[in-house]
Amino acid sequence: GHRIPMTQDLSPVISLTPVDSLFEQLKFGRFSKHETVGMGDESNMQVSYLLRLYEMGQRDFSGVDLRGADLSGITLIEVNLTGANLTGANLSRAFLTKSNLSGAFLNWANLS
Repeated sequence: GHRIPMTQDLSPVISLTPVDSLFEQLKFGRFSKHETVGMGDESNMQVSYLLRLYEMGQRDFSGVDLRGADLSGITLIEVNLTGANLTGANLSRAFLTKSNLSGAFLNWANLS
């Protein structure tokens, strides 16, 4: 058979796993300026990333950017949200049992 030549450095070939890329988008993303996404759509997308990662077993969401996100009625058990930006987020009726919100930004958040 034919042999495929191996390159010395494979790092450019290796891409982020779906979990890593989802987390990067959630933590740092806020979506590129090239995408025409309204603020409401953007925060809804952030929540869907968060839920997908949570379902995949991710519990460390420290430093995530969830400004203005609608998290009402959400259930997140034992999640790490230290330093998360939850400014203006709707957390009404959210169940965050055993979760860590140390240093999270909760200005104008709905905590009812």
